[in-house]
Amino acid sequence: MTKLLKPLAWLALLGFPIALVLYRFGLINFAQSFKLLIASGLTAAVVFILSVLFSVLKRQDRVASKAASTAMIIALVPLLGLGSQAFKGRSLPVIHNISTDPIDPPMFNKVVALRGEGTNPLEYDAQKLATLQQQAYPNVATLNLAAPPSQVFTKVVDLVKASGWEMVSADQTGLIVEATDTTRLWQFKDDVVVRIRSREQGSIVDMRSVSRIGQSDLGANAKRIEAFMKRLAK
Repeated sequence: MTKLLKPLAWLALLGFPIALVLYRFGLINFAQSFKLLIASGLTAAVVFILSVLFSVLKRQDRVASKAASTAMIIALVPLLGLGSQAFKGRSLPVIHNISTDPIDPPMFNKVVALRGEGTNPLEYDAQKLATLQQQAYPNVATLNLAAPPSQVFTKVVDLVKASGWEMVSADQTGLIVEATDTTRLWQFKDDVVVRIRSREQGSIVDMRSVSRIGQSDLGANAKRIEAFMKRLAK
């Protein structure tokens, strides 16, 4: 039995990169890759528990005990990695649509045609999302700037380009900027819209970030908005 623990541990460890590669090459969809990750995590948990038991029960057998200990260490890597993500997911609300203005969120225009079938809806349900968002991400808020709208618009466009996002639309007349950010690892596409409005002394800036797939963004959209607004405020 101890001979099987090490191969199973390696299988659990390789579950993440295998799921990632298969998804990136379009051989499986996101739901299938997610199931593969869950299977890897469960395998790692079982291997770890059995390895602990065998390392104790077989402690007189040096070879078996060493094999069990090695399998335990290997299984611990995916167990900690996937476990930390699972814990993070449980600590955050299951939302993927974040807006600095939940009452009158910035609207997408050009991005709509890019999202295709099977993507998350763009509607922002304030009754459902506003309270959850405020509790989890209190720093996601409207930005008031002293600079005039035209100047802010130019800076927004420059920051979008500097961020490496794909510029979808830069409407200088409507003061709306739309872009798409592609995550490095999984290549997830999250769509962003920035709206600039004038006020008596300066500008009002609102931003929205929405994931195309996945029910939970693990805080990615809120983090993106907070980072962008912080840079814009400088």
